[in-house]
Amino acid sequence: QRGDLATSRSMAATVLSYFWELASLDVDRRVKAASSLIAALNTAQSEFAATSAAGGQPLCPDLEYAVRRLVRGLASPRDGARQGFGAALIELCAALEIVTPELILEQIESTLQLTGAAKGSEERDVLFGRLFACSALVRSHRVAALPAERQSATAARLSALLIAVGGAKAFLQEPAAAVTCELIRTLDPSVVEESVWPTVAPLLPGPLAGWSPHGLMLALALARKLPPARLATLLPQCELRDGSL
Repeated sequence: QRGDLATSRSMAATVLSYFWELASLDVDRRVKAASSLIAALNTAQSEFAATSAAGGQPLCPDLEYAVRRLVRGLASPRDGARQGFGAALIELCAALEIVTPELILEQIESTLQLTGAAKGSEERDVLFGRLFACSALVRSHRVAALPAERQSATAARLSALLIAVGGAKAFLQEPAAAVTCELIRTLDPSVVEESVWPTVAPLLPGPLAGWSPHGLMLALALARKLPPARLATLLPQCELRDGSL
């Protein structure tokens, strides 16, 4: 918190105002704020990298603060905060390669912590924040662009986070599964089988008739991604017709 306060004092007031505009109910204001914020952060990071002040520190202070605040802001129920902060996080990940998927996952796990003391609306807001942050990371297409080893490790962490969110509250099962399906569609089949399948498998026990709707959604996504022979091995309880589930 003190680090955030110190950084916010050093940032230009105009840049800080973009964060407030990201929560606007007006779509055009949110889009303009996100675009302006990304441009300002891109400039700050370029200037930081070009000076000796970097000293081995990869992210400039403004960018560190922005990543942390964007992730944390996804837990806010205020106005259009989740839409605005989510869109900005997608664009930030896409625009600045130095903002890695691993960094975003670390921020999700550290900034949006679920504690035993969190109850009711506070717990719900944190879970929604995790869901929106994971969705932003998937939609940035950064995970699929990673080298094989990093892609596999990141996909495993991301799918585990999503399934945990769905497992925490019944009303989050379907949206968490939907984002996991988006992730599956972006990955190589080998990564899906190695890194996502172990997390999804417990949701697909026994005969198909006993699966939940969100489990069936995941199975259909797997069926469209994996070769029929592998799918038949992983889901022997299902009947394949012309290679489809």
